[in-house]
Amino acid sequence: MPARFRVDGCGVPRAPRPVYCRTSPSRPSAAPSLSFWSLLAANIFLGTLASLVPIPGGSTAVASVGLSGALVAFGVPKEIGVAAVLTNQLVVNYLPAVPGWLATTRLVRRGFI
Repeated sequence: MPARFRVDGCGVPRAPRPVYCRTSPSRPSAAPSLSFWSLLAANIFLGTLASLVPIPGGSTAVASVGLSGALVAFGVPKEIGVAAVLTNQLVVNYLPAVPGWLATTRLVRRGFI
């Protein structure tokens, strides 16, 4: 059987061994273990701290940099932390504007606005 079709102890197809898989109790996983609640607390704290910045757009920049730093401090690789924070900013700040823009365009075309 080819190596790519074997299943290892984690139940995933075996190419190179996944990083998150524990091979023995004495060798811990390389992936950081973060709870949802610790990330939520960090996000709320940094968002509150960032809202104190008195410049337009400053809260978004401060929160993004702060959350990236917090993720790196929790042990997440910096590339993944920055990608996660930028994805969060996209989902939270920019995607909600798309339905609003579509609804406003439709209302303008129908003459309600």
